[in-house]
Amino acid sequence: MSRPRIVLPRLSRRHFLQAAGFSAAAARLGAQNATDEDVILKAMRDELARSLQLRVVGGGGDEAPYFIAYTLDDNDSFEVTASFGAVTARSRSRFRLPNIEVRVGSYDFDNTGHIYSGYYSGSRYDTEPLPLDDDYLSLREGFWLATDHAYKAAVESIARKRAALTSTVAAADRQPDFSKAEPVRNLAKVGRVKFDEEAWTARALKPALNECDPKR
Repeated sequence: MSRPRIVLPRLSRRHFLQAAGFSAAAARLGAQNATDEDVILKAMRDELARSLQLRVVGGGGDEAPYFIAYTLDDNDSFEVTASFGAVTARSRSRFRLPNIEVRVGSYDFDNTGHIYSGYYSGSRYDTEPLPLDDDYLSLREGFWLATDHAYKAAVESIARKRAALTSTVAAADRQPDFSKAEPVRNLAKVGRVKFDEEAWTARALKPALNECDPKR
């Protein structure tokens, strides 16, 4: 007999921030006072502005990032399982997972669209979940490490792509790797949905009690 099981969909807060270009984009982001009320968005904004200045020492110039995007999923999930009138499992999980996109080169030619794009052969940290505490410095450090990994992967990718294309015939109608578009700015207040664990546990127990007493 199957056991009643309830899994709540993950409640997710998504923070999203991106910039293309250099000082002008950073200035526009800095003017968004609404982000000052949210520690996560403030950490994203400040680290994004710093990351736009990344360079490779002795590089040829096309290793500079022209586009960076930060996305942070703040996930909260709850699961309860009941069988024959009793709760057999109950758990709650929460994590914050960043996703960093870095493009180096230019709109016409960048590090994407090639085999192993995004792969990094170095020994730096892989992207890890960010702290659950809204601590500004800890969040900055997390975004810094994730951006460092993504940037170095992008630099390696564009080098592999350029080397591969030197031995092939370029298409006559080759399209740009990225399209320019007017940015859309929308800073909505980010909230957290509350749910009652005890109420959902009771809902899982109700069909479990019916297993004990078929007359119910």
